[in-house]
Amino acid sequence: MRRTLTIFLYFVYGIIGLSLLTLVLSWILFSQYSDFYISTHQASFVDLPDDQFRKNTVIFILALRGLFALGWISSLLYTRKLVQAHNRHLLAIVTVYAVISFLGYGLLACQPALPWQTIIRCLQSAIGASMIVLICVPNCRSSIRDYIGEYESVSG
Repeated sequence: MRRTLTIFLYFVYGIIGLSLLTLVLSWILFSQYSDFYISTHQASFVDLPDDQFRKNTVIFILALRGLFALGWISSLLYTRKLVQAHNRHLLAIVTVYAVISFLGYGLLACQPALPWQTIIRCLQSAIGASMIVLICVPNCRSSIRDYIGEYESVSG
């Protein structure tokens, strides 16, 4: 189980690292990001008077995303403590996290976005899928084998 925990934490580091990369690229490529954001959320910007005010609004929204990034870091620390404290339920925690990551980032990758955002979201979804394949499937198979072995020893 120690190996499973280590691999899982590396996957989580990868997903959060890519999220931070998305945030940093949003700041670096701000003019491209803000133009795209304003064009995809036109209804939110209808009553705003001028272009500079719209860009300032996007700066504020991006700053809020930066604050939420601190939440990602604290959730990483919480996840680490959670799986270490509940080692018995590690497989269930890993499976739920992997499935939610795979489906969530896969859904985000299908939304309209800038090309670099889509690539990063596809990578995050692929990390979730590989977590399922590399951690969950083998451990589920061994858990089923253990359960069958216990059942046969009790009934036989």
